[in-house]
Order: sequence, then structure tokens, then C-alpha cells
Amino acid sequence: MEKWYQKSTFRSLVDMHVADGKEGLLSQFDAESYAESLAYAGFDTAYVYASNCLGLCLYPTKVGKRHPEAKKRDLFGATVAACKARDIRPIGYLNFWSTACYDEHPEWRVVGRKGNGHRDFAGHAGRYGVLCPNSPYADYFLSLVREVCEGYPIEGLWVDMVGFWRGACFCESCQRKFREETGESIPERVAWTHPAWHRYIAFKTRSLREFATRIRETAKAVKPELSVSLQSAGWALGAQLGFDEGYFEASDYAAGDFYTDVREGAVDCKFLSAVSREHPFEYMVSRCPSLELHTVSKPFAA
Repeated sequence: MEKWYQKSTFRSLVDMHVADGKEGLLSQFDAESYAESLAYAGFDTAYVYASNCLGLCLYPTKVGKRHPEAKKRDLFGATVAACKARDIRPIGYLNFWSTACYDEHPEWRVVGRKGNGHRDFAGHAGRYGVLCPNSPYADYFLSLVREVCEGYPIEGLWVDMVGFWRGACFCESCQRKFREETGESIPERVAWTHPAWHRYIAFKTRSLREFATRIRETAKAVKPELSVSLQSAGWALGAQLGFDEGYFEASDYAAGDFYTDVREGAVDCKFLSAVSREHPFEYMVSRCPSLELHTVSKPFAA
């Protein structure tokens, strides 16, 4: 039987990484108007935000951190329903990053060699919180996966930003787990000629592969027919993020959003085609040539 992603030709994802304190940006959001615009444009599939990179859920979650605007109404549920009413396939979007959990649970963070977290790195202060899949955050995130899949008539799940996103992680969870497996501490220096570093890379890729598999199994246990796809755009960073072949096996179709030129895009497409469990793969691009131009604000009078 043909799967939805084998016949879908025109998909939409609108970023909704709106922080708390910026409620005005969502207070007038109209799910019906939004879905009507998608239908008018001819989209057959819509990726609908259940949570964003700040860790804020856009639905009345019982386990996660609710966006202030979602305390008043179910933005995610209303959009899913509005899309289905117009024969637009709704795919639930969850983001693995969570600034909310990063701030509340320091023990869940990806931690650098000097004890710094992602928000301490230049260019990221005050924005994204990156959590470790070896920490208890993994169980928290899987509870969100289960909640979204159980509570809404989505046809797929698309999970963004899975990965370590900084070289080595020195959090307590990684240190303990690595020591239990190898009897040694995580190497503090990148040394590709040293066996200990290779043992750490194997540990990290195995850790991410196992977590990706848990995401897939959690979603499929609720809805066996549900498609599952995990962000794969960081594949070229390889061991830095923990990617290996097993990670891509967790996705029904390989997918990623890219901001590259034509030559790099061609390489990305060849790679996604090679690792995708099923075809076609998904190559996502923004409507703008760069992330700097990705968000454009217009005066309300326009």
C-alpha cells in the first residue's frame, strides 16, 4: 500500500519558535485562516508545531511546558483539525531542543569540557537550550511523543534537532554511562589517533542511535501506521552530532532542512537518497536564501 509520503508533492512548515513573553505574536493566530491559506496555495501536507525549539508546547500538555497562549486555547489541535477539514495531511512537529527544560534542569544539559552549556556558547546566549539524550530528559521527551501521538489525529511525526550539537558531552549522565561501559572517563581532547577517543565516538553514536530508535518505537506503539522522520540535515557533521547509519534507520523517510548552495544541495540529496529507509526522501528548503532573511516582520497595516 502506498504511503502518504510516497504521493505527497507539496508540503509546508511554518516556524513557530515564539518565546514566552511574545504572546502577541500568537494571540491573533487563526487556525481556520491558516489552513485556508495552505489550501489556497495547494499544499497537500502541513507540518504543524506541537512544540518549538524553546521547549514550549502549543497545546494543553499535561507533561510538558505550555506556551502561555496555549493555556487559553489548543493551537496545535485547532490547526490539525482545520487542516484535516480541508484534506491537508497534518504531521505533528516536535523539537528536541528546550530552553525551558535547560533552565529548569541543569543536569539534563549537553555540557562542554569546561562545564558550559549551549546557551553559554557565543552566538547562542539567551536562546536555545540543548539537552542530552543520555540524561533523564530523554524520558521526558518520549512522554511528549506519546502524548501527541495519542491525543491527536496526526498522520506522521517529524522530530527536529535530535543530536548532541556540540563535540563531546561531559554531563553527569554521559560520564557515568561511559565509565560503566568502558571503565574510563570521557577524553578531554579530540585525538583521532587515540583509541579512547574512538571508544567515545562509538559510545556517542550508539547512544543517539538507541534514542532515535526509542522515539520511533514510542510513536509506532501508539499508532503503528504513523510515519516517523527525524531531522537529518546535520549528517555532514557525522560523529560530532553522533550520526551513524543506525540513526537514519529510525526514520521512515530521510528528511532535513538545508541552507546550502546548489553543489552542496546535490551532495545532500545523494546522501539522503542513499540512507533513506523508503523513498522518496525529503529535501526541505526555506523560502529565503538564508536564515537571516527567514523571519520577516511586516507592520500590521500592511
